[in-house]
Amino acid sequence: MNAWLVLLAVLGLCAAVTIGVGAAVFLSFRRPWRARCPRDGAEAQVQVDAVGAARSEVAGARRLSIERCSHRTPLKGCDQACLDLPAEARHVVGVGDPPLPVVGTPAVLVPLDGTRGSEAALPAALQLARIHGARVRLLRVLPITTTVRDLDDYVVAYSDQEGARDEYAARWYLRGLRSRLPDVPIDEVVRFGDAPAEILSEAEAPDVAWITMATRPARGLRRWLRRSVTRTVERAAWVPVMSTPYGGASVRP
Repeated sequence: MNAWLVLLAVLGLCAAVTIGVGAAVFLSFRRPWRARCPRDGAEAQVQVDAVGAARSEVAGARRLSIERCSHRTPLKGCDQACLDLPAEARHVVGVGDPPLPVVGTPAVLVPLDGTRGSEAALPAALQLARIHGARVRLLRVLPITTTVRDLDDYVVAYSDQEGARDEYAARWYLRGLRSRLPDVPIDEVVRFGDAPAEILSEAEAPDVAWITMATRPARGLRRWLRRSVTRTVERAAWVPVMSTPYGGASVRP
């Protein structure tokens, strides 16, 4: 019996050490860092895959991969040279660190979900654009389309046809909002995919300086159970996020 207790204690200690090591590695890479890009020498912000780093460390061999980079499309094109930079060549981004410098004319990114409630962010975007001489970039993120079939499994519409139809409707909707934003340059962007991920990806464009979003109020347990796009973006965005109360009825493009 004593031998079994000793074995269980040893296994428990090993598990605790493994979890501790993984947690330490995760926390060390959870926050982005800034460094001079080895390719162009400009200041870049990099987010390493902290979960992957923790898993590989527990497995016995740390493998780092770049999840987001302010100079590259996420998950594509980031150089290994950036990961190989010495520790003194990069620093962890702190709360008081200024945002990355904007390249060109600054832009205010306004994600919209196609409802009047989300349009509550437009006045704040207009004010920012007028004060700073910025553009307003309207963004509509749509779910990835799939092929439509009838009850007999015959194809009614292919995914690319559905996607083209949805994109046309989304652009028509965004174009209709131009009258709400007089006297400022307007960009219209339509993306397909997961809303928070696509918003963050668009926000990494070198000219985006702010994000304005409308958020639905959530109280009590609902606040913790419901996934909030705005909250996800606020936590992960590399530019300031201004949120306004969500309200109003639905509107179709």
